This record gives sequence, structure tokens and C-alpha cells, in this order.
Amino acid sequence: MTDVVPGLVVQPAAWIVADPDSSGKSIVAERASDSVFLDQYFSTKLQFGTAGLRAPRGVGPSHMNRVTVRVTARAIGLHLLDLGLARSGVVIGYDARPDSDIYALDTALLLTALKIPCLLIDDPCPTPVVVWHQKMRTAAGAIVVTASHNPAPDSGYKVYGPDGSQIRPPEDRKIESLMNFSHLPDDEDLASVDEVEFLSGDEAIAAYIEAVIPSSNQRDPRSDFPHWVYSPLCGVGGATMEAACFRAGIPSPVRVNNQFEPDGSFPGLPFPNPEEPGVLDAAYSVADKANAPLVVANDPDADRLAVAVRTDLGWHQLTGDELGLLLCDHQLSKTSGENRLTASSFVSSEAVGTLCAAHGVEHVRTLTGFKWIMEPAVSLSDSNWIFGYEEALGYSVNDLVLDKDGIAAAITFLEMWYELNSRGTDP
Repeated sequence: MTDVVPGLVVQPAAWIVADPDSSGKSIVAERASDSVFLDQYFSTKLQFGTAGLRAPRGVGPSHMNRVTVRVTARAIGLHLLDLGLARSGVVIGYDARPDSDIYALDTALLLTALKIPCLLIDDPCPTPVVVWHQKMRTAAGAIVVTASHNPAPDSGYKVYGPDGSQIRPPEDRKIESLMNFSHLPDDEDLASVDEVEFLSGDEAIAAYIEAVIPSSNQRDPRSDFPHWVYSPLCGVGGATMEAACFRAGIPSPVRVNNQFEPDGSFPGLPFPNPEEPGVLDAAYSVADKANAPLVVANDPDADRLAVAVRTDLGWHQLTGDELGLLLCDHQLSKTSGENRLTASSFVSSEAVGTLCAAHGVEHVRTLTGFKWIMEPAVSLSDSNWIFGYEEALGYSVNDLVLDKDGIAAAITFLEMWYELNSRGTDP
């Protein structure tokens, strides 16, 4: 165990000392002489991709675990210290996957030890809720422990920079360069729990709803609103969606009961991505029984939106481009002004750009990923941001959350759908 193995990011012996997870220690101790195992788990470290860090949970710097999270949190903290932004603090949230709460707490304790104030939302909640809280508090950053719609064995780590949007190059590369596995943080590098500020999930969601979701003028939900079915796909969107509906005067949906409560094992959903064939079948079955013409779903961290409508030929799930075009047209019809701004990625349909041009509205085509789609909303600060989207079911319908927001987008779609139905027009 004391032998140095060349070519590894971190030596197994050092990992065993630093890992607070006893099961992880045991696995590494048992396989420390297995060259195939070491190559798979210890020869590379995680890197930031289109939407942060994502990898299966497991030991070593190439997987998501408490050691990797602590190293990443320290790197983020050192980066904020370098920028002189430490006092502005960081907002932290997490999804319902296994160990997400532990990763989030470790993050908060390590950053706090670096004298960076942390607000930890202490219940699983949607990513847009965390992102809104960062902007509202003008925090230096935000971290969401989530793997979004990745398979159940995965965990992830989304990082937001001082401008309130997901980090982009070169900021992500600077943080990566500070992810130093030659000196691993341990429990002595953490602050005490009582030094961290906590906010309950209910409070966090209520504040987001009040700020982001337009309030209905009606005292009661609209009685003529058709039945609709909703699934958060065993993720964290359910309570937030129903609270958003109440504020907007939209009747609560018919639930897909076995997918409504957060469950990070995603029973029956080996790939909890609403883009995948068959994922909405349970929702269709509920809608058929309820005679509901509409199905709405979020992905597990509720930053994406999926919609399906009943047709004479059966259920039709709108593509990301179809839904993007409908939402953009709605936003154009509900806003005015010469400084309106929209954006979409290069892999998305050009139809939205053509529609915006017909309305005299500026449209920017960006690289793939919402960290790029939201960049114009940040850099063109004199413009009025009204819409952004990518074909992978991501939509932004306001400038209060500088990322895709499956909750706000769903309410916008439901308002549009209700208006169309009231006029006897199908979406």
C-alpha cells in the first residue's frame, strides 16, 4: 500500500486516508494492486462538460464521491478568493439522488472553512430555485449537486459563476486547474455545521414561486381549464409545479402517482430523460384513464420541460424544436419593445430565428448548452431578454433565472395552451 503507482492522479494510499466513506476505503484497499481497477478509477480526473461535472458514483478522481466533491469545492473556493468575491458567498442546492445531500453539506462545510459564506437549501429542490436564489442574493456563485436526467448511478455538480449563469471557458478550466488531488481535503479542512446558513426547501421554493411565477388575478383556479397530467419523473419538481400552478390560477394536475415523490433510484425509469422513448408511457396511461388531452413532464431536477398532446392518431410528444417555436411565438405576442432579445443553440431549428426576424426581434445563435444560450442575456445587458431554448427540451422564459427553467416554462406553456383551447385552437 505504500508503493507509488506511476501514472495515477492520486495514490490509493492517500485516497484511503482522506475518504470519509468507509465502504470506499474498503474497496480501494482490496483492489489497490489491481492495475485494471486503478487505471479505470485513478488515472483521470473529472472535467467540466456542457453542464458541469457528471459521472457514476464510485471511488477515485474519475467518479463522483465525497473526496472528488471536496476537491472540487476547494477549487471553486480558491477561484472565488482569487477573484476577490469570497464575501459575496455561494448558494448550494441538491437533487434527490443518493448522497446528494452529503455532497452538498461537504461543499458548504469546506467553502465555509475558506471563509466563504454559504446558504445551503436543506431539502432536495429544483435547479431553477437554486439559480434564482443566487441572483436574488447577488451571490458570487451557486452549486447544484445534480446529474439532471442522467441514469440513476450518476451524480453531478453544476456550477454557476458570478454573473448568475453556468460557468463557461475559461472559468471552468481555471477551476479544473485548481482541482488538486496531490493534497486531499479531510475532515479537518471542514467548518462546523453551525457555521453554515440553512434555508428549508419549502421556504426556498415559496420565494422562487412568488418572484418568478406571475400571479393570477383570479381567486380560484379556472374551472374551465381542461384536465392535464403531470410527472416529475421521480424527481424534485412535483411540489414546486403544484405551487406554481396555484399562484398562476391553474388547476393542479392529475398526478402520475408512482412518479410524483422524489426517488433517486428512479424505479421503472432506468434512463429518467423525457426525450427517451417510453419514458412518458405511464403518464399516457394516467391521461387515458382521466380523459386528459395533455401530458406535461419535467426531468428529475426540473430544469427541462416535455409536453405531449392527444391527437386523433394517439399521443404526440412535441419535439424540443416544436415546443421551442410555440413558446417563442407566445413570448413574442406577450412582449413588446425594440430591445427584445432571444437565443437558441446551433443544433436547434432555425425556425425560431426566422420567426424573431419577422417580428423585428434580435435572435442570437450560440454554441450548444445553456451556459452559452444565456450568455447574450448576461453580456447584452441593455436588451430585454424574453426567450432562449435548445432542442434538448431546455427553455428560458424570463431573465429572473439565468438558466433553463422547466417550472416557469411549463406555466408559460399551460397559459398558452389554455388560451388556444379557449379559442378552439389546438396547440
